[in-house]
Amino acid sequence: MDRNRVTRRQLIRLSLMTGTGALLAACAPVAPAAVPAAPAAEAPKAEAAKPTEAPKVEPTKAAEVAPTEAPKVDTSKLADIPRNRTLVHGWSLGAPIGVSNPWASPGYTHQEGHCMMWEPLFYYAVFGSKDYPWLAESGEYNKDFTELTIKLRKDAAWSDGQPVTAKDVVFTFEGQLKNEKLPYHAAFDQFVKEVKSPDAQTVIVTFKV
Repeated sequence: MDRNRVTRRQLIRLSLMTGTGALLAACAPVAPAAVPAAPAAEAPKAEAAKPTEAPKVEPTKAAEVAPTEAPKVDTSKLADIPRNRTLVHGWSLGAPIGVSNPWASPGYTHQEGHCMMWEPLFYYAVFGSKDYPWLAESGEYNKDFTELTIKLRKDAAWSDGQPVTAKDVVFTFEGQLKNEKLPYHAAFDQFVKEVKSPDAQTVIVTFKV
């Protein structure tokens, strides 16, 4: 028998083996597809911090101050003045009612009507457009206007009859010059250097300019 010749029996056996191998390969289980990895879990979001509330503070109540009582004045001793000799004076809205003392602050001011209660050394007449001496008899500047000499009237007197002297004027001017609480201190401090009285009827004002 030729070795290269395949018999019928051998051909059937080879066909069976080949078919069985193909059938086994077809019936073999398929490898499962790769499953995608699950996404990484997200980190929990941190909650925003709540603003801290400021502690509640109760407002401090100001101490109650009792109003100052007006001093009692005995009017029984006041003279009975006729109406035609009585001045009913009205203050402006900005003036302290009942206060006309030049040494009080707030008090006297030349811009209010109660300045009529005080007689000046001089007064300026608006319609006359010039100064008029009143308690003073005269007032003269030196050549360079650094000094003013005031002469007082000999018959000028206070309400009690006492004469108005140069010492009274010096006392008044120096008070405004030295006392910061008085209303005309700033003007005196700016312009006035010194005030002196060589005699009872003479006042000399020396200026800084």
